[in-house]
Amino acid sequence: MRTMVIIVAAWFAVMGANAQEQEDNSQQQWHPVVESQDPGDVRTWVKAVPGASVKAFRGEVEVASSPLQVLAVLDGVEAFPQWVFQCKAAERVPGKGIYLRFNGIWPVADRDATLNSKVSVMASSVVIETNNLAGMLPERDGYVRIPELNNRFEVVQLHNGGSRIIFETFVDPGGMVPGFISNIVSKKGPLVTLNGIKIMLADRENTPVSLDQLSSIYQPVRSDLEQLLE
Repeated sequence: MRTMVIIVAAWFAVMGANAQEQEDNSQQQWHPVVESQDPGDVRTWVKAVPGASVKAFRGEVEVASSPLQVLAVLDGVEAFPQWVFQCKAAERVPGKGIYLRFNGIWPVADRDATLNSKVSVMASSVVIETNNLAGMLPERDGYVRIPELNNRFEVVQLHNGGSRIIFETFVDPGGMVPGFISNIVSKKGPLVTLNGIKIMLADRENTPVSLDQLSSIYQPVRSDLEQLLE
C-alpha cells in the first residue's frame, strides 16, 4: 500500500511539472497581434518574457527594395527619429556606438539608451544585433536610462530581388511603467517601425546605394556582404 501511495504521488508530481513546463513554454511563444495574408503588409507578434512586465515584440514585412537599400536605411542613425517608434533623437558616439533618446508616453518620463551594434552575414541574410553598452555616456537630467535593450534586425535576400525584414526587440524601460504603457509599446512598436522603414525606402527608391556608404560596423563582414549582394 505504501508503495502504491509513493507511485501515485510521484505520478502527480511529474504531471504537475509537465503542466507547468507546458504553461511556461506557451508563455514564451510568439502570439500574433497584426495578421495579414499579404507579405507586403506588416505582421506583428508579442511574447511574454519570464520576470518582465514588458513583452518582447516581433514584426515582419517584405519589400521590393534590395537588401543593400534596406541596410542603408537601418544604418542611417541620424534619420532614426523618422521611423523608429518614439525615437526623438539619435546620434553616433565616435568610436563607441549610438546614443538614442525616446519620447515617453504620458505619464512615463522620456528614456535614453547607449547602444552598440554587431553585424553578421548568413547564407542569405544580414543580421544586425544591437544591445546596451553601459558606461558610454553619463546619465542626463530629464531622462531615465534604459537598463536593457536587445534589438535584432534580419534582412533576408529574396529571389525576386526584394527583401524580407524581420525585427525583434525586448526592452526593459527601467523605472515604473504602467501595464497599459507596456502593452502599447509591445503592440505598436514593430508596426510603427516597419511601416516607417517602408516609407523611408519608398522615398529613397531612386537613390543609388553602395557598400562604401555603410558605416564601419559593416567593415568586418565586408567580403561576406560582397558575396551575398553581388
